[in-house]
Amino acid sequence: MPPSPAESRPAAVSSGLHPLLQELFTAWERDGIDWCVLRMPDDTFAPDSDIDLLIDAADLEAAAGIAESHRFVRLPGKHLGVHLINYDSHTGTWLWLHCVAELGFGPYQALRGDAASSLLGRRLPSSPPRLSPGDEFWVTLAHCLLDRRKVATKHRQRLALLAGQSTTDGAIAHGLDALLPPDVKRGQLWQASRLEDWDALERQIPGLVEAASRQARPSLSKRAARLAKSLSSRVSEARLRRGISVALLGPDGAGKSTLATGIERTFVFPVRQVYMGLTGGMLRHVDRLRVPGVVRLSRLAVIWCRYFLAQYHLIRGRLVVFDRYIYDAEVPTPYPLSLADRVGRWIDGRCCPAPDLILLLDAPGSVMHQRKPSYTPETIENWRQHFLRLRQRLPMMQVIDTTRGIDEVRNQATDLVWQHYARRWRRGEKH
Repeated sequence: MPPSPAESRPAAVSSGLHPLLQELFTAWERDGIDWCVLRMPDDTFAPDSDIDLLIDAADLEAAAGIAESHRFVRLPGKHLGVHLINYDSHTGTWLWLHCVAELGFGPYQALRGDAASSLLGRRLPSSPPRLSPGDEFWVTLAHCLLDRRKVATKHRQRLALLAGQSTTDGAIAHGLDALLPPDVKRGQLWQASRLEDWDALERQIPGLVEAASRQARPSLSKRAARLAKSLSSRVSEARLRRGISVALLGPDGAGKSTLATGIERTFVFPVRQVYMGLTGGMLRHVDRLRVPGVVRLSRLAVIWCRYFLAQYHLIRGRLVVFDRYIYDAEVPTPYPLSLADRVGRWIDGRCCPAPDLILLLDAPGSVMHQRKPSYTPETIENWRQHFLRLRQRLPMMQVIDTTRGIDEVRNQATDLVWQHYARRWRRGEKH
């Protein structure tokens, strides 16, 4: 007899987990949430991918509520299951939980797994609780073949191990049998996994996907209804789906480019960098025109083209990082300006709306001079003080001390951006 949910529930979660995961999973166990892990990344302290969890349908909303009380944030929009995200600024770790109450694989979720109650009833009393070896094998294999459409390297060792502890029984195994060509049976998939013959498995993927699509393809009217519903949902949720814009300010040597690259490399959502300084790029060529009216209009055209490019990325749900911003106009130039140039600089500095968030990278002028000795320490310190005075009229500005390590600066900046997302989504849920 399989153990009951109470008997299969571990007393405590593994100490190898990230502390925030450990706290959440312990709270779920304490509150009687019926759940288990579907797939866990190799590194459970700093996962490099999302963590797939199976939660009983009756407990799914309660589990999400507990997660939100532990600083996880629900990803807005219509998704398969519930997505919960958290960021630990101390370790620079993203935690993404994908929680589902039922299993489906392939186009239109054509292949269905066992009922969640059956899977949870057979789970192992491990820490954290996991599917039984046989269930985990077929769930992982179906995920690779029908969802990812390849047997990724990170899954191969686990699949080979689980195959030795599995049989060819179960809803997923029989479902795959129905999608395979007549001369291929589920036992051959199982055997190929045992022998680590991944090429043989991957050769079956195109046929499996085509059969699943053909078998579950809805009628034209249903597809039209789904499309209309999807478009309606996208329109109603456009504000929450929209990305966030963050401008990085600071004198030369503050570390703007380093931070922008670090955020782009590590942020959980797609990132695009947009240069919004007042001297580089096409503006150099525009300034050579030497015709006052043409120069002024051309500068505004270049600046607004950059701004509209950023708006496109924001609409697509990307995080936009502005390397510099038009607020550079508030800082004195290292050379004297004519009256016309001063007026033009004033216009440049006010020609675009403010970004969602401004991060001022701050350090003493002498420190920034050591990093980038293009100007004197006194000049850089003067610029620094002008940037700091911007806080009086830009309430969205946050100051980051960049005398600390690169990773620590990136973690703090990432946390400030993430908290902006979290506040927006929480406000959206209330409305």
